Amino acid sequence: MILTILLLAPAVAALATMRVQLRYLREVALTGTAVSLALSVVAVLAASRGAPLEARTEWAPAAGLVFKLGADGVSSSLLALNSGIGMLAILATRPGRLRRPHLFVAMLLMAQSAAAGVLMAQDMVLFFVFWELVLVPFVVLIAIYGEGQREKAALKMLIYTSLGSLTMLVSIVTLFVLSGSHSFLIDDLAPARQTFVLGVSSAHLVFLGFAFAFVIKTPLFPFHGWMAEAYTACPTPALMVFAGVVSKLGPYGFYRVAIRLEPGAAHDLSGLLMMLAAVGIVYGALMALGQRDAKRTIVYLSLSHMCFITLGIVSLTPAGLAGGTLQMINHGVLIASLFFIVGHIEERLGTRDRGRLTALAGSAPMLAGIFLLLSLATLGLPGLNGFVGEYLIMAGAYARSWPILLLAAAGVVLASWYTLRLYQGVMNGSPLLAQGEESEPLADPRRVELSSAELGVLVPLAVAAVLIGIFPGPVVSLVNQGVVPLSRLLGGSG
Repeated sequence: MILTILLLAPAVAALATMRVQLRYLREVALTGTAVSLALSVVAVLAASRGAPLEARTEWAPAAGLVFKLGADGVSSSLLALNSGIGMLAILATRPGRLRRPHLFVAMLLMAQSAAAGVLMAQDMVLFFVFWELVLVPFVVLIAIYGEGQREKAALKMLIYTSLGSLTMLVSIVTLFVLSGSHSFLIDDLAPARQTFVLGVSSAHLVFLGFAFAFVIKTPLFPFHGWMAEAYTACPTPALMVFAGVVSKLGPYGFYRVAIRLEPGAAHDLSGLLMMLAAVGIVYGALMALGQRDAKRTIVYLSLSHMCFITLGIVSLTPAGLAGGTLQMINHGVLIASLFFIVGHIEERLGTRDRGRLTALAGSAPMLAGIFLLLSLATLGLPGLNGFVGEYLIMAGAYARSWPILLLAAAGVVLASWYTLRLYQGVMNGSPLLAQGEESEPLADPRRVELSSAELGVLVPLAVAAVLIGIFPGPVVSLVNQGVVPLSRLLGGSG
């Protein structure tokens, strides 16, 4: 019952927001996210005690469908991230400045509910349904509320992700037929009877079908072609959820589905996936260095870091799996905060051009301090949340291939370069550099300082970055509740 309410609370709030007056819109939305957040904390506590929550209802028994939800250590921690980021995204929304604000807020809530469904689904058809539902709100949010070529960006994202969904559906049906279990439950679908198609085993084809969907959603290089346009067009509150939570569903899919159902194929193909991830780390870092637009810098920063997360997951080592799942949480906290900061600066000053933004620290010391803290966490400074996950991922990658680790480590070095350059350029320097002869004057830089509303969004994220960095043990122990059994399964399939 707890998981069912957790799943439905944001969706019910979304329906309610369509009928309330504008002045009550955020309050109704925040009520739904608060219920979801409280219940996700209950799920975290249950998983930490080794008694993960479950909910099961017969859905369509004749067709082998069961409405089964579950929340182990990994999924419960991501549920808390989903609810927390969802609440902060609602706080970051200014309904009075939007056309059709009820639709905007409802789509944010539906995205939160659909993401929770993916994280809790224990039936593959249910997983697929929620996987598809996650896409719908963001197509609407980008196409209607986005900037620039928003319709093109939404369509491109839809085409990419639909191709991945198609291969996932084929893999689900194939696995169901080969397993002979007459059930779509994840635990019942493995192991499957193996056949060969053109000399390739069905296990490898099934794994590749799942992997294609997951690497597009992440995205992993070179399947990232939709990302830059979609992220750039996406409005800030929606992007906090999109980059902070939804991008984690790709690596989570490897953890929950692909590796678990086809561990042998995962072992055989992990080297290829690790190499793509390592190349993507460096590619994203180099692209971030080449951007003049501060938002695009963070877009490619996110690409590089998501490839780093994937590197840990597909290394299939205990350290890599633990580090990858932990870094999903850390990246969600940090990337949501960075996109919010850039969106805030653009809203107040009318630009996010790094060539015109400089010396803001003098007029916005609170923003400068929080931005510095989050920047240092992003580049993995010890004592902040980015460090432990990166260390575990690198340890896991080293156990599999030290040349791949060296390539990935180059991306870590570049991360310090582009992150500090972004902060240094925007917050420090001379105010005179912000003006060129052909540039329009900036709005009053004093306007960029954080108000109590913006502090309400950023302070919880900054506190989380510090607490996880100083006390990572509880979070590592929580994710290990799910990682350890998977590691044992992989140990027996090598």
